[in-house]
Amino acid sequence: MKPVYRLVCIFLLASGLPVQAGQFSASAPSEKEGAGVSRRQLENRISAELQKQTTPSNFEQAQRQLALLLQNAPAETISWEEYQTLNKSAAERTEVAYHLDLETLKQSTQREDQPLVITMHNSFPNYKELLKGFRYIYVGEEHYTKTLPAEMIRIMQAVRQLYPDKRILLASEFVKRLREEDSPLIKLPHSEFFISIYPQVNREAKRLNMDVLALDDFQLSFRQEDKDVFLTAKCGRYWVSQQHKIPESEMKNEFFSPSFLNDWEDFSFLVSISPFGVLERNRQWARYINAVKPFYDIIILYAGYGHIDDTQMNDIQHFVGPHDFVSITLLPTEEGQIPLSPEERSAMFSQAEKEGILYSQLGQDVDQKKQELFMPRLQIKGSWDNPNKPFWGYETVEEAPLTDAEKKTPFSHRNILIALPPTTPLPEDLPLTPPFLKLPVPHLKPPVPSLKK
Repeated sequence: MKPVYRLVCIFLLASGLPVQAGQFSASAPSEKEGAGVSRRQLENRISAELQKQTTPSNFEQAQRQLALLLQNAPAETISWEEYQTLNKSAAERTEVAYHLDLETLKQSTQREDQPLVITMHNSFPNYKELLKGFRYIYVGEEHYTKTLPAEMIRIMQAVRQLYPDKRILLASEFVKRLREEDSPLIKLPHSEFFISIYPQVNREAKRLNMDVLALDDFQLSFRQEDKDVFLTAKCGRYWVSQQHKIPESEMKNEFFSPSFLNDWEDFSFLVSISPFGVLERNRQWARYINAVKPFYDIIILYAGYGHIDDTQMNDIQHFVGPHDFVSITLLPTEEGQIPLSPEERSAMFSQAEKEGILYSQLGQDVDQKKQELFMPRLQIKGSWDNPNKPFWGYETVEEAPLTDAEKKTPFSHRNILIALPPTTPLPEDLPLTPPFLKLPVPHLKPPVPSLKK
């Protein structure tokens, strides 16, 4: 998202299908038609239909490309010390990216006496009009609300109505793979070895005939160093080792205790939102999308807005490469349903900062400068008079991409910002399962590994 639009966030919060196996559409010619069709023409027609049946579907070809990608770039295991080094480097990169965004904003608004006017609307967005002509659609949300998944469903419905015969892929942060041997690309209903944070969104994807790409993994493995064994968590294409070895008390058991696995869950979650975690996940997601994009007409990415609207140099759009796209940032006016209390969450994050996982001060000086330089000039044209309808606005910009500085023709993208009231109903009364921070691990209870002699 263009940096000036992030100021509005602060202001508002301070918002043709593949041929299936078994389908054979060749029919006998009518009497009138048969009179003018030669035997060779009939043979060619039948041959073409048979070829369709033996050619892998786009879905199968996309799965093969993903398998090839994962085979050629297997996951790498890193120690706790290696992770800390990579995480510090990622934090430094992110800080530089924040300052680059600030400079870009300064250059685009050089006249200090000129107000920054943003036009907002108090109505339901016409997604079919806003999304028309864009192949890539990035939707970012704040996690664990009822309102935002419901709005995501409306976006998906609009895309399918806009492109009834197109092959559409939903790439989702909220579908997680439990086993490395499974393809991240699935058709719904999917295997039991996947976790769905927003099942109602998946049900709608199935109804709309969209394939689903599970962007994240929720997997546990081990790293052995001499006689010590460490648990690891999957993050992008890396297995990140925990700081402390598995204690002797756990090694004596056949299965790990629930409290020990809960600690691993917390570790996995914190690594995933660390500077290295967000950066590496964006890179891996882009690898997935670039591998399968030849087989889909429209690609929708659904993730937290920190992946699409943080910094231009770190956002996933940057890693996918130069392309026209729409970014939609969904902002709630309700509290997320996080099971941890504010005190528990604060204690968790404080400890993670001491251990070099999180950097709470990252970008805060830039945010302060933005508010000082531009908030006095920011003018919101429009008011949120009807609290039962969204408050939204958009801009369409053209710019040279950072990934292709020599490209002469700029690409265009549209940024849409939508603040949603908590009263927004779910379409078709789809049931909503409240999401949760601590995911269950029914398939992640491995026996304690035997140490090598």
